[in-house]
Amino acid sequence: LAPTSKTVKVIILIHLLRNCSWKLQEVAFFCLHRFAQRNAIHIKYYKSGRQHRDSTSADTKTNGSGWSTICMPLTPDNRRIFYTIAEYKNLLDSSNCTMDNWIQVAQHINLFYDEFDAFIVLHGTDTLAYAASCLSFILEGLRKPVVVTGSQIPIGELRSDGRENFMGSLLVAGGGYQIPEVAVYFFNKLLRGNRVVKCSATDLDAFTSPNYPPLAEMGVDVNIHGANILAPSNDTLEVKVQDKLSRNVVLLRLFPSITTETVKSFFKPPAEAVILQTYGAGNVPTNRPDLLEVFKEAYEKQNIILVNITQCWSGSVQALYATGAILAKYGVISGYDMTPEAALAKVSYVLGKWSDNKTRRLMLARNLRGEMTIPVEAPVKKSQSADLSSLSVGQAGLTQLVGYLGAYLSEPEVNKKATAWASHLFPFLFCSAAAANEVDELDQLFKVTGTFEVRRANFLRDPSSLRRASMRGHVPYALCFHRHRVSFCWVDAHASQIFFWQVLSSLKGPSTIAGFESNHGPKGA
Repeated sequence: LAPTSKTVKVIILIHLLRNCSWKLQEVAFFCLHRFAQRNAIHIKYYKSGRQHRDSTSADTKTNGSGWSTICMPLTPDNRRIFYTIAEYKNLLDSSNCTMDNWIQVAQHINLFYDEFDAFIVLHGTDTLAYAASCLSFILEGLRKPVVVTGSQIPIGELRSDGRENFMGSLLVAGGGYQIPEVAVYFFNKLLRGNRVVKCSATDLDAFTSPNYPPLAEMGVDVNIHGANILAPSNDTLEVKVQDKLSRNVVLLRLFPSITTETVKSFFKPPAEAVILQTYGAGNVPTNRPDLLEVFKEAYEKQNIILVNITQCWSGSVQALYATGAILAKYGVISGYDMTPEAALAKVSYVLGKWSDNKTRRLMLARNLRGEMTIPVEAPVKKSQSADLSSLSVGQAGLTQLVGYLGAYLSEPEVNKKATAWASHLFPFLFCSAAAANEVDELDQLFKVTGTFEVRRANFLRDPSSLRRASMRGHVPYALCFHRHRVSFCWVDAHASQIFFWQVLSSLKGPSTIAGFESNHGPKGA
């Protein structure tokens, strides 16, 4: 590759296609038997059109996997995306999918996690929203993009939307954007996976996110809405798959004149939780004491967890009327604006991970993966000024000040103007930390923002931060990036080398580079 190229490695898992005609021309098949036997998977190699040309190091170096890769043309920002396609031996119609299939996908993402910078799952559209919601919960500690996509028209058809969805997913996943969550790319939009519902059986614009704005939109340019992207969790730095999910979860959609016997049948063993889909803002008929008695008995005697979500696409559960407030008396947990797909995935995940109902109820009331919007009451502000008398002198005081500023500026619910201020202030603080090699301040910034890409202002594209750190050989600064799981593919748009190697190459002697390579992979991995 040219020295100025940026490389990104992406794997595509073709798993649960409703339309099994995702076929491209000029396809060469090969199978790694040992790998296939272990993982029930085989690799599809698509010829890149460069097979008769002089091969590059990226063509021949496979990091031990033995996989061939496909090379995309350079993107407008001079980025090179390499991807590998893995396809399960037995493809399923997505209507036949179960939680076991999605757990299998998550386990393979975990298996390949250190070898690739992003992941794309090609899935049938019938249960795509369920799949994305499930993956968003069971992939714990995720810090790389996982994009789920598919097509309404089979890709072998002339008018297929599969090509655009596939290419858009590749550009979003491999474009160097920090999107550390499960998302759905469809019809030029990137949506949060656990906010998606299928809105049409025939339209190409088949998915929508009624209660949350897009993470990105694709037009002439790629518009990333950084403020909408979920910050990675600081609970764990390792990716884990929660493979225990409860299947004893019921979705009960209320309707006028529903009989008591019908409702009771949903609460029979082995039901552990019931998700109530109620009217409007979470209302149930108060003139039906027979139904309320069923809910009360389920909570007090059967120890069944009840979650309340609305039947409406848009809007949230709120205790605005007596018909909605009465459910709180019977221990019903508000699901706010969760979709049915997200509610099912979340309850199954929580019941599988925790065994005692007290913890279960606590976790169900929390926003775990950005799946629901919890109303925030505006705090009473005693003073607009902050008490800075306790700040230390020098760099330690600056680190403390970062915490104070971050706590205020990173909360748009408190001050909506904070987003604009944060987009200018935090990149400047990152640059200052780079120049001074202040790792403690960098850690503090990460704790405040939860990401190194703050409010659409990506300081990694600002040459001052990278140049200052690399020219001074600030290895701890680079290692701090690695500790927070920043992908190795991230590079300075104005530099000629990958940032980590730019820093390490400034050291005297090759020993440190060799040691870093042995621990974290070769250059460009």
